[in-house]
Amino acid sequence: MKFKNLNWGALAKAILICLIYPVARGIIAKNHMVAFCDSMTIIGLLAIIFGVFNEGVLQGDYDIHSYIARRKALRNEKVDYEAYRAQQENKRKDSFNYPLLVGIIFTVASIIVAAVID
Repeated sequence: MKFKNLNWGALAKAILICLIYPVARGIIAKNHMVAFCDSMTIIGLLAIIFGVFNEGVLQGDYDIHSYIARRKALRNEKVDYEAYRAQQENKRKDSFNYPLLVGIIFTVASIIVAAVID
């Protein structure tokens, strides 16, 4: 991950969106902190899984698959693979993997909360 591309506003939005379910679950449940910690763990692990897949996308591992799918869908357009790959690299040069970072933050936070409530 390149932290120079990190946008603090986008990170705050992602964290707030991911906090909706744990906070709601913590309010509804009888054992507030346990439910909050469990749901943060689940959201964190799901975000890590999505972030690992997203890291492959950001590295260009799936460019060939999207190129083939695009060629099949748009039969009229004749773009060679190298031009397509250069275009995709240009699109994602300033990208950051927010799901992976949010997943790591949530998992670490849930471990800390679990240690405190025991």
